[in-house]
Amino acid sequence: MPVQPHGVLATTQDFEDAHAEALHRLTRGMIRASRALNDDLDAFRKTFQHHVSVPVPEETVEAIWRQEREAGGFAVNGETTEAHWRAQAEAFFALHPKLAPVPPSAVIASRFVADALDRLGTHPGEDLPR
Repeated sequence: MPVQPHGVLATTQDFEDAHAEALHRLTRGMIRASRALNDDLDAFRKTFQHHVSVPVPEETVEAIWRQEREAGGFAVNGETTEAHWRAQAEAFFALHPKLAPVPPSAVIASRFVADALDRLGTHPGEDLPR
């Protein structure tokens, strides 16, 4: 959204129902990846260099990493907090005012994140579940 890139995985209810175990595993993997990117500048640097095709000075890469960490941009706990999604929805519906708002519970399968945190434990970060 406005400050940091934002990734969201989306699927249909039918897929969710038919492939719950794959989605549980994917969620745990995404949280582990977020934690690695948040915690390790070298991991972030390697990922950045692999996926960004234009030259970026090293100090800029580090500045981006620091900005993301300070902004809570890495979903180290799966980022399903009400405050986060309220802000995302407000930004989205400001861009699309003709769409009818929907509650986060209608579009977020938070059980996958809850299960992942039960198995992985929580991580210090802005997105600690309440």
